[in-house]
Amino acid sequence: MLNDLVKKIERFNFIESLPLFINLKPKGMKKSIVSVILIFCVFLSFSQVVKKDAMNTKQKVVTQHKVIKAPVNENNATVTTGKPIKLQSKMSENYAGVLNGSKDNGAAIILWTDNKQPDAIWTIQANSHNTKTNQHYYDLQNKHSQKYLSADKDNSSINQWDSSIKDFRLWEILSASDGYVKLKNKSTGKYLGVNGKEAGSKLVQLDENAKDEILWKPIE
Repeated sequence: MLNDLVKKIERFNFIESLPLFINLKPKGMKKSIVSVILIFCVFLSFSQVVKKDAMNTKQKVVTQHKVIKAPVNENNATVTTGKPIKLQSKMSENYAGVLNGSKDNGAAIILWTDNKQPDAIWTIQANSHNTKTNQHYYDLQNKHSQKYLSADKDNSSINQWDSSIKDFRLWEILSASDGYVKLKNKSTGKYLGVNGKEAGSKLVQLDENAKDEILWKPIE
């Protein structure tokens, strides 16, 4: 509405309007022209005020829009992707490896000593990022079998599987103290853990209230 009024005022042409006053009587002509000039000046001043008000209104509307940023997930660990690592358990100081060095889908993941074998070496790969919650998900691919660290959907076990298993092989890597991390499965919401200290103990899924059982140190 304000913009329409401004346009009407700006379309007013004083020069073109002068002929309207040519036929005025001499006594009133000077007075009428002066009046028109004054009115025109008022119109110009009013148009500037209206423009300023319109701009202020527009600025107020713009400032009402808020940028919603994704929440910062302070638990995200700093992760180096693409490099071979070993996962050492804080509880046992042994490493996550594939049982008997198997290359089969469903082979169990166990704790084992540092025997320098490729079945205990994993590569972290970035997979996806939830921008709304700032959650990053990663694959851990075994060097020997080329399969992925996966959570079993039917029980609490941990095994390896090919890429067809999707969310069960995706993990959040969350920071803990002293360089340790926790690995949280996207599908089950549980953590990569151990149920014993001895070499040969199978890895399992545990709840968040577990302590050293779910802490791992990535070692390059």
